[in-house]
Amino acid sequence: MAIIHVAIISASVWLTQSLAHREFLCGASYAARMAQPSLASAATVALCVAAVALLDVCLPGARYEGPKTEGGVVPSYTDNAAAHCLLVNVAFLLALPLLSESQATFAELASTLNVGALAFCAWLYYGGVRAFPPRPDSATTDDLVRDFFWGVDLYPRVCGFDVKRLLNCRVSMTFWMLHGLYLLRVSWETTSDRLALSVCALLQWAYLVKFFVWERGYMHSIDIIMDRCGFYETWGVLVFVPTVYTVHTRAIAACGAPPLPVAWAVGLGGLGAFSLACNYIADRERLLFRSGKLPGAAFVPTGSGEGLLHSGWWGLCRHPQYLSEATFAWCLALLSQPWSNGWQTSSYASILTIVLLHRTFRDERKCALKYGHAYQRYCSLVPYRVVPFVW
Repeated sequence: MAIIHVAIISASVWLTQSLAHREFLCGASYAARMAQPSLASAATVALCVAAVALLDVCLPGARYEGPKTEGGVVPSYTDNAAAHCLLVNVAFLLALPLLSESQATFAELASTLNVGALAFCAWLYYGGVRAFPPRPDSATTDDLVRDFFWGVDLYPRVCGFDVKRLLNCRVSMTFWMLHGLYLLRVSWETTSDRLALSVCALLQWAYLVKFFVWERGYMHSIDIIMDRCGFYETWGVLVFVPTVYTVHTRAIAACGAPPLPVAWAVGLGGLGAFSLACNYIADRERLLFRSGKLPGAAFVPTGSGEGLLHSGWWGLCRHPQYLSEATFAWCLALLSQPWSNGWQTSSYASILTIVLLHRTFRDERKCALKYGHAYQRYCSLVPYRVVPFVW
């Protein structure tokens, strides 16, 4: 198992480093290239993390709680995600006329993030195994590599900040939201397909605005309540999100493929917007149901006082949010023309599809253990996992 984890870590680092180079991204060269970290990139990352952390402290909001953990911990958060989203967008738009190509290349940024994230994950691992008394939700095995990969602590805190909330929800998602708009500004004169770049960047921006509006629901997702802060989770949001989740916009801006036909670009934009709307509605239905504010909801009661919703979008399949997310991701990938620029421009959609399938089985195993016969009844009422009438 340790060999598998080492292989995944190595392949992940190689992929993120490679996709940061224009030659690899656009299919001109597949030779491995590793840029050196730079002081400019390190300063930029440190400044951005500090600014986001300061916003989290200063922005007001009502307090709310996440699900209680097996160790008895009830995480508490400030509900200020929408205010964060509004403020950073206003600040970014005011600064937009002043933006130009960064002195630090994207390859240098990826290298800096990789080195910093690997060191931070090692520090989280060391702090988790050395903590005394052990933290309520920490877990270790005799396999050092496995513990580094999956993490030790569920909700570690650094300088009073919840690591997951700060890095997953604020740092990585803010970068992802603004990156496409940044490319629109600095690549408008050089890109070969302004329409596709505009559609891709705006869809990506809308998706992340939706995320911040829905952040309270995300704090109940598998990423938060089950995944510990190790390489898989923490390195993923610090490195994988900035490098892999942006391949489509970067490819359109840099690769110079012939422009997509207008009908194709508009059609993919429309399908992406429809998928995003479906994703929002499904998430909202679930959030309203959990708070007891969804009238007429049909559900299977469970012994724990919760219910398994099987009406609305959740009556079509057991994971409608995964179907809409995958569809949205493939719209972005197709806008980047992987048939012209190479398979690597669809890396985000391909990997996300695999991750969502993996999450489907993980979530269903968890629910089967937690709810027993109630979940079996729920599955009989909603027989399809992800794709209605297919699977």
